[in-house]
Amino acid sequence: MVRRGIKEWLGYDRRERRAVFLLALLIIVILTVRALVPEERESPVVTAVEERLAEAASQKEEVTQSFSAGQPEPYRSYPVSEREERSPLELNSIDSLSLTALPGIGPVLSSRIVRFRDLLGGFAAVEQLREVYGLPEETYLRISGMVTADRDLIEKIDINSAPFGELLRHPYIVRDDVVSILNFRENRGSISDWETIKENGLLDNSDNELLVYYIGFGSGG
Repeated sequence: MVRRGIKEWLGYDRRERRAVFLLALLIIVILTVRALVPEERESPVVTAVEERLAEAASQKEEVTQSFSAGQPEPYRSYPVSEREERSPLELNSIDSLSLTALPGIGPVLSSRIVRFRDLLGGFAAVEQLREVYGLPEETYLRISGMVTADRDLIEKIDINSAPFGELLRHPYIVRDDVVSILNFRENRGSISDWETIKENGLLDNSDNELLVYYIGFGSGG
């Protein structure tokens, strides 16, 4: 009774019911397939990243082509070893500004080097840079092979005529040395040579090998 009532209510014959069943089954299959295999969609984030990568690759290719075509590079960074391959700087003639070209030497250290040079009368050896106040040992080791010292440019002190202040001004001459020199000049006359200085103990620092380059003896010294 129930089945007959449903058939009568639907009003379909056997062929029509079969067609409706197959259509419903087909719709279910289609919906199932679409649920399991969703339509492929591109993420806007992924798309933007891909576009950026493509743009970067294009720019790189343009730069490479421009360099290969002989166009100059916008900049070039040279290693330290290449920058330091240059003619040595002469310490007794260079100015403070030029000294700043040396690695590790800024305006403060360059002015100290020039001031110490003026007090000495000139550098007799590159090693004297170690005596410059505040100059790090590692900086000296780095620049020592990049400078020279021309001893012919040293201004010597005339030990027989220099006044008290000029003698005392020199870094290698102390006050007791000045007193000894002035007493010797007053009582015994001029100082003729380096042996006279050593024999009479006029300079406590007479064993300093570099000191000989700073002492003159008048017209003959």
